[in-house]
Amino acid sequence: MEIIERTRVFNGHYKVNQLIVQDGDAQLKREQFAPGKAVAALVFDTDRQVYVLTRQFRIGPEAEILEIAAGMIDGDETPDTAVRREIHEELGYEIDKLEKIVDMWPSPGTRLRVNYRVLRRGQPPQRRRRRPG
Repeated sequence: MEIIERTRVFNGHYKVNQLIVQDGDAQLKREQFAPGKAVAALVFDTDRQVYVLTRQFRIGPEAEILEIAAGMIDGDETPDTAVRREIHEELGYEIDKLEKIVDMWPSPGTRLRVNYRVLRRGQPPQRRRRRPG
């Protein structure tokens, strides 16, 4: 299979591309959800010996859910810079050390690529702050 044409058909908060794929003699039309690159962090508070999660409203389930700190990489940010920002915004933590777990495609039918990181040591917040979801 070979992609022979790519067209952006939706350019809102998320992006959608339409691809024309050559498969032998057949040409197939496929949509591709293309939200960008993201980071996620499983945060472990070494002082309290607990994992720290956040609760945020999410459009998909249309509910507030419990999740790990995560978000999109902005502009020219590196994954490390983005994950530190997301941890601070969502959990209020400043971190000492990051360890990369995996770089993966959680849903290969899309173009979402996620860099997962784990917090090894952290400074707990004086006061928890939540970011609007």
